[in-house]
Amino acid sequence: MKKHIFFSSCDELTIKLGMIVGSLCFSGCLIYLNGHIGSGKTTFCRGLLYALGYVGVVKSPTYTLIELYEIKCWIVYHFDLYRIKNIKELEYMAVRDYFNGNAICLVEWASHGVGFLPVSDIVVTFYYLNSGRQIILESSSINGGKILTKLLSL
Repeated sequence: MKKHIFFSSCDELTIKLGMIVGSLCFSGCLIYLNGHIGSGKTTFCRGLLYALGYVGVVKSPTYTLIELYEIKCWIVYHFDLYRIKNIKELEYMAVRDYFNGNAICLVEWASHGVGFLPVSDIVVTFYYLNSGRQIILESSSINGGKILTKLLSL
């Protein structure tokens, strides 16, 4: 398992980190995002989507639960499980069908799906720190480790 710690003093730096990670992603990549409300999860996803070529508005899927982005040769599912209270709700939504290896899946509040969701490639955790954010990226798979190794070599 690899672990890297970054500091972001503003949304622009969080977007930039998301863009860098997005440029290293592969089809089937699974990224979990943890942190308090407003800590930067969706902002990071925005950068990741921009890196893949998306140019529209990226909003938090808090109320829709899932947002689909079809970008050139990419399919990205952006989940927000904040409102999920029981993992049976994920079964009713057929969430497992999205994790088929053909799409990049970004899952905010993945802790609400523990025991149901597959193992991620990368876990990104956001913490408030002074006037900015501490962002910790940890690999959970061999592919996630490769992404973090490439990230440090940039």
